[in-house]
Amino acid sequence: PDERGAVFKNSVGLFYPPLDVILMQDWLKTLPVREFLSGYAELLKTTLLDDEAHFNRAVSCLQNYMDSCQNLSEVFILAEHAASVKQNIVNEDPMERGRRKVLNLGHTIGHAIELLSGFTLSHGESVAMGISRIARISAAYGFADISAQVDRKLKEFGFTIDSPFSAEDIFHAALSDKKRNGQTIRLVLPQEIGRCGLYDIPLEQFRDLLIQTEKWT
Repeated sequence: PDERGAVFKNSVGLFYPPLDVILMQDWLKTLPVREFLSGYAELLKTTLLDDEAHFNRAVSCLQNYMDSCQNLSEVFILAEHAASVKQNIVNEDPMERGRRKVLNLGHTIGHAIELLSGFTLSHGESVAMGISRIARISAAYGFADISAQVDRKLKEFGFTIDSPFSAEDIFHAALSDKKRNGQTIRLVLPQEIGRCGLYDIPLEQFRDLLIQTEKWT
């Protein structure tokens, strides 16, 4: 927080690759369920970018873990895979000029929700809402409708998928997003599980899509 109590996040952007990525299975066991699920939202995002087989595997793996809260070995294997998927994308586009932007799947809306909540919602919880909403938007935009499949799985694991904020509030909060360029905003739209594309959407169309998908069935 600054001297006025305002909270900022990701205010300074740097492109600096890590020397190592450390995965600690024993540490995962210490996480409260809410924190574990927050991290898992990012893993689910990565499998949505990867392929349907890994998405289904991630869903099954999470179900098994939530049932027993014991066996983390499969979660650990998936985390390793997700890290390698992200690394491959980053290596392909280290300065985020193109392909790397797909890692923002669900984040434009997720960041807006996180900001509106005053960061009382975690990043992962907000991203889960963002993934749900962007799947609906993608269907409304004309791509395959995977929203029911995605929403069903998110809800099964305790994620809240409906934002507590209105479409108008989300729209205005998203205007400060780094992916806005003048009168357009770049969205990552899932055309199907495992295939996502980048689309520059006029701001008014983005607003209309948010309103259209606010009460999605």
